[in-house]
Amino acid sequence: MAAFNLPAFPSFDIETDKSNAGPRCKKWVDRLENFFIGLDIDDEDRKRALLLHYAGERVYDIYDAYKKQTLATKVCRQRHNPRQEKVRDVQDNTDNNNYESSSDEEYAYHISMITPSREHVVGSKTPRPDIRINDKHCNFLLDTGATVNLLDQKTYHKIGAPKMKKGNNPNLLPYGGSDPLKFMGQCQLSVETKSTINCDTFYVVQGNHGVLLGYPLASKLGLVRIINQITDPKAKYPKLFEGIGKYKGKPIKLHIDENVKPVAQRHRRTPFHLRDKVEKELIKLKEQDIIDKIEGTPTPWVSPILTPPKKNPEEIRLCVDMRQPNKAISRERHLLPTIDELIQDLTGAILFTKLDLRSGYHQLELRPSSRYITTFSTHAGLFCYKRLNFGISSASEIFQEVIRNVISGIPGVKNISDDIIIYGKSQAEHDKALDATFKRLLENGLTLNLEKCEFNKDQVVFFGVTFSKEGISPDPKKVSAIKDMSPPKNVPELRSFRGITTY
Repeated sequence: MAAFNLPAFPSFDIETDKSNAGPRCKKWVDRLENFFIGLDIDDEDRKRALLLHYAGERVYDIYDAYKKQTLATKVCRQRHNPRQEKVRDVQDNTDNNNYESSSDEEYAYHISMITPSREHVVGSKTPRPDIRINDKHCNFLLDTGATVNLLDQKTYHKIGAPKMKKGNNPNLLPYGGSDPLKFMGQCQLSVETKSTINCDTFYVVQGNHGVLLGYPLASKLGLVRIINQITDPKAKYPKLFEGIGKYKGKPIKLHIDENVKPVAQRHRRTPFHLRDKVEKELIKLKEQDIIDKIEGTPTPWVSPILTPPKKNPEEIRLCVDMRQPNKAISRERHLLPTIDELIQDLTGAILFTKLDLRSGYHQLELRPSSRYITTFSTHAGLFCYKRLNFGISSASEIFQEVIRNVISGIPGVKNISDDIIIYGKSQAEHDKALDATFKRLLENGLTLNLEKCEFNKDQVVFFGVTFSKEGISPDPKKVSAIKDMSPPKNVPELRSFRGITTY
């Protein structure tokens, strides 16, 4: 056999300028293609052999290792403008909305069998719905990351070889490669499942690699739906459940009537056995930036404290008797939602979440000019509140209005004071509202009490009423309280009974 000397052609040096290896490789391949044209080489096998020869030993080693494995995944990207290459992670990620619009790009995925030696194995649970096309059963690979439908030659002829259009043919490129798939054309096909019929475009490619169903058509056929359910809110939003938040909006101004004469009430002695608990509570509130000690400042308003016990016998609840200061505080009179409005809004909802703002009022900062009226006396000295405190006559309506403004514009969310209810007519609708609420609370510096929150429930008690997909019903605790009441024996007891039953 006569010896054949190959013409000289520079090999591809991957070690030089690795950061620019991709563009350099593409340029090298383009030059090699021109080289083949100049030598009048058309045979694909000869081209591949010469490419491996000229590419060098390192590239051949990679090819040799790759050839021994079954092809795991081909990712085909359809692009109308091949020069503007964009490589993205294609996955469902509701926390990242930074992806650009892809009107000029579509992605298709073709997944073949993976050998057992591979780390990631596609098992028998690979989604392959049975679909009828032209009254023929076809087994599709369903891929939620694909936006086009692919049909191979074998299936195309199986369904009767319908007429194809060959104009404006797109390029279907394998991921990381420059050679497009063998494209034959496109056709409009009627697709039928057990419950749905739809018509969509299929791209026919050469070969017998199977057929693929993209997400848009799979969604129309009801074969797939995306659920962004928040299963662990603390893991996703850890800062939302840490400590007592501080509202990032404007500090709260109390409207104080300066014409009302200030009252410095007498100090109420704290029993000795409670003093340690009171001091412990004062230290905790001061560390949380809720109260401040008053020293060297006039105190025209001074109120006494009350110390009712908590469920934990080692703790007390520090309450300020604000009855006198409330005479000088003008209310803002913001409206609270009524039960009738809630029933109207929640009609048709099937899923509910109830959120509880941790130490609700204490998350709103008071203006320095409004703090003096909250001064209270203890055996440890005088203190005043830096945050909105319980007992102020206008606190509930101020807090209601602030939280209403925080969550405004989010469909499926309502609040009554420090309780927020999220509802939806579907899982996706509920989860979208919940996620938006979490983000809005974080943006405003507010925090939640995880122990008192209820997530993703089919029924929830809110504002004394049980809401569920069946409708509304009275809170069982309220009903039992009425049942357990003793019969009224006089007019005041009768009025009390009528009051609780009316509520």
